[in-house]
Amino acid sequence: MGMSFIKLPRHRVFHHVPIYYDEDKERLEEKKKKVLGADYGADKSQSTTALRIKGQMHRQHENFAQVVYSERKKSQRRLLVIIMILCLIAYFLAKGYGEQFSEILF
Repeated sequence: MGMSFIKLPRHRVFHHVPIYYDEDKERLEEKKKKVLGADYGADKSQSTTALRIKGQMHRQHENFAQVVYSERKKSQRRLLVIIMILCLIAYFLAKGYGEQFSEILF
């Protein structure tokens, strides 16, 4: 009864052996972390960089919101002008051909 139609895949195990490991260096790093505290590994330039990037993203978001607002306002004005032009064209067509339109419609 060792035969089955469905073959299940075997569990794969990932085993990675580091290429280089300096035990003395690791011990020294651990001692430095204990002595200097949790902030030892954090680079000061990285924290300021992160703050700078965060500030830039915030400013870009504000600028984007302003651009979207101004573009929406321009679009609304453009739509209003187009509607007014179409109304004027319809008025002049109705005025010039009013009698003919009424005959066609009714």
